[in-house]
Amino acid sequence: MGVSLLRRMDAYVHSNGFGRRRPSSSGDLGSFVSRAPQFKDNPPLGDFCLAWALPMLSEIMSDTAARIPEDIKTAMRAKDSIALNAFRALKSALTNAAIEKGGLGTALEESEVLAVLRKQIKQRIDSRDQFEKAGRPELAATEKAEIEILSRYLPAALSDDELQAIVEQAFIDTGATGKADMGKVMKRAQELADGRADGKALSAAVMKRLG
Repeated sequence: MGVSLLRRMDAYVHSNGFGRRRPSSSGDLGSFVSRAPQFKDNPPLGDFCLAWALPMLSEIMSDTAARIPEDIKTAMRAKDSIALNAFRALKSALTNAAIEKGGLGTALEESEVLAVLRKQIKQRIDSRDQFEKAGRPELAATEKAEIEILSRYLPAALSDDELQAIVEQAFIDTGATGKADMGKVMKRAQELADGRADGKALSAAVMKRLG
């Protein structure tokens, strides 16, 4: 990369108000990226912009999301097509979730990342079941393999005692007294669980608490 291009990059960074500071949030990083029209017109400059910005992603992304790019590289090196397909599908789903939340570059909380992950796993469980019913064991096996791969990202499941404690705290925080309050109890329980329990388990625990 020529000296003139480096100078243009330095001028671009400073003129857009970033100076040499590190982006402090996904919005900050997204703003930087969105204001780089040279990305399309000048690939070398775009690569340099990304080289400046992307090292900070590990500080902005959730722990789970930060693992995916390296896992994709590992799958590519191993020529593991099943793992690669699973990781790329998860990455695409997370990108779509970020766009829906606030635009490209928007950070997802760990609980939001895990919600997307659980949805990806659920889709594969449904597909596996359908293929098994249709007598397509080879396709069911692929879905099962992807389920196992994606499940490695899931945190350790909450114990029954931990789940009950979260539900109790949700009832206390919301002041819930009956089934009419289930919606707000579920919302608070999901916040407290922070992605460590799926919605079905939480719902069952809340219903049990309601009697």
